[in-house]
Amino acid sequence: MAQLNLDVIGQVITEVCTFDSKERQLILRSLGIVSRDFNYASRPPLFSSVRWPHPTKYDGDVGLHFFPETLWSYFKTFILDWPDYWPDLSPPAWGTMHQFEGYVPKHLDKLEKALPSMSRLHTFQMTCPFYPPKSLLLAIVACPTIKDMRVSDTPVKAGLSPTTLASSFNLDSLSFVPVGETNRVGEGPFDKKYHDIVYYTRSYRKKHSTDTSNGGYFPRIMPGWALVNLFCFARPESLKYIQMSGSYCSLHDFNGTWWPNLETLVLTGPEAIPDSTNLADVVGRMPKLWDLRVLFHKALPSAYRNVHSHERPYFRIVEPGRDADLAARSVQHVSEPTVFQQIKYFAASNVCNLESAFKYFTSLEGLALIAVINHPRVPIARSEVQIRALLEDLAATDSGKHLKVLRIMVECIIKPSLIAKVGTICPLLENLEKFKHIKRLRVGMIFWQHDAEVDPDTEVLHQRQDRFDCAKYLASRVQTVLQIGFEYRMRMGSHRYEDRWLDFDIERLEDGTVNLHEVGPNWYPFPEVWKPVPLQEYLT
Repeated sequence: MAQLNLDVIGQVITEVCTFDSKERQLILRSLGIVSRDFNYASRPPLFSSVRWPHPTKYDGDVGLHFFPETLWSYFKTFILDWPDYWPDLSPPAWGTMHQFEGYVPKHLDKLEKALPSMSRLHTFQMTCPFYPPKSLLLAIVACPTIKDMRVSDTPVKAGLSPTTLASSFNLDSLSFVPVGETNRVGEGPFDKKYHDIVYYTRSYRKKHSTDTSNGGYFPRIMPGWALVNLFCFARPESLKYIQMSGSYCSLHDFNGTWWPNLETLVLTGPEAIPDSTNLADVVGRMPKLWDLRVLFHKALPSAYRNVHSHERPYFRIVEPGRDADLAARSVQHVSEPTVFQQIKYFAASNVCNLESAFKYFTSLEGLALIAVINHPRVPIARSEVQIRALLEDLAATDSGKHLKVLRIMVECIIKPSLIAKVGTICPLLENLEKFKHIKRLRVGMIFWQHDAEVDPDTEVLHQRQDRFDCAKYLASRVQTVLQIGFEYRMRMGSHRYEDRWLDFDIERLEDGTVNLHEVGPNWYPFPEVWKPVPLQEYLT
């Protein structure tokens, strides 16, 4: 075989990297065996994101296989995803069971020794059915290139102290998702493992889950438990992004620290434990914060939380009529709601009470009102009456005049009059029809002719054609639009459906012809609310 030009090989690899993740990896593996040059060129994208351990890759001599050292420098994202069923086997797989420590894994030393040598590693994600040992935590903080740390579905206890944090280790982004916290947005795609009862009955989840013990309340060992662990991984002055669950901390826990460079704060899980500190006090400690997402789901009834099943919504974005003297005595740093004027992008779930909020959010460019619930139930979005009331608040306060992005989940079918009202209140929107600035249009509408099809062999075909025809018509009428998308319902079983988005890129030719190019299916991976990702990556 004649040797190919290296520039040509590079162009081929670059084009393959535009495909969705599953197809991309398959093609890159195939190209790797074509020639030595293709093998070298395909390694960086092929091994940029890796997952370990692999349940089928082991032998009796060395145990679990690890990646060869020649590949370590290619890793940019490393996902430690320890199978949750291994501790429940008899005997436990790849680990031992101890009376006090529980399941202790084997062969983690292979990862610990390799971490400091992963010279390009940017993101480390950890999902483990055991307490991460101190040796692993020390190996992580010894890798200075890591800027994004994600701890998900993993029990964590303080294993380090701030003094052990190397000066060269400075995270930009940190996420803590408690054991068993699963969040579903609307009726969108959801990983199939969350539909299986076995997921919720694993021994470590029953022991550590924050959503099934004590009425949805995880008893903290000390105030600011999660922040104690946070400071073991990151310095507040370096963080730009934090995702934290209401199961782990209260607003008061954030109030005692100065966050000078934080740009994005994401609050998830059951609504934060009520105390004398309110959300404005927290934002007042974050002078650079511009993206605020309050994505709580409804906590289960609990006497400690003073939450009752009939109360909805519960968490107030703006607390009215707070006693100034009481706040001065009980809150370390008090701020007025006017601090919300620094927020440009704001997302709130269906359990958030937005009364009086919009008169303070005067600089909004993006607003998302979504429905969130802890699985396996389906969330109930706001009613049309509630949405109209919120739009009236936007109009009365002029907070909608700068909006460019608006995402609203409504429980009922959207009426044209509601769309017209949005157009009047938010004249600068770029993501809705009927506006001169529109660039990207997404419509959650029903095509009655075929959306009620019962034949799974034809329903998707008809749904696609209906939306293609409508997209072509809208593209011909709205000359500024660059992409059009429609929501559709996908059958996932005999009685189960999930929503998807079908998008089309628009190509306009000089003769006025409009061509549509279908984009792969995508969705918003929780807690993302602004930028969708390909569905293959979301469900991987």
